[in-house]
Amino acid sequence: MFARLGFLEIETFQTTSNVAFLTNPVGIIRPLENQVARFVTKETGTDVEVFIRTPADLARIAEAELFPDAGPDESLFVVLLHEAVSSETRRRLEHIAGSDRFGVKGREIYWLRIASGPAARPPVKLATILDK
Repeated sequence: MFARLGFLEIETFQTTSNVAFLTNPVGIIRPLENQVARFVTKETGTDVEVFIRTPADLARIAEAELFPDAGPDESLFVVLLHEAVSSETRRRLEHIAGSDRFGVKGREIYWLRIASGPAARPPVKLATILDK
């Protein structure tokens, strides 16, 4: 599908549904996200949300150390968003009870989860926290 859209050097990561590709530079990413989402939704029959990050964005995400004290029984997930996290969403994240910890940087939510052990709990449903 991505080759038909004209992207180059396409690499897929099945376990995460992520796709890496090259394209000519674009000024505003959001229209490209919308175009890819419409195409993939049409091709698969499944409603798809698309978040595009540049190599520089990915390097910034990988280098972020919001939880330097994270232990071996914790896993870090990064939630991509289209817009910067609002103050209301930040407030909601700060008030979540439980063992999960959240950090916000730009258009990403960093979610530190305890993977196992007595402190582990079912994951929070972020859809209930994010702005509608």
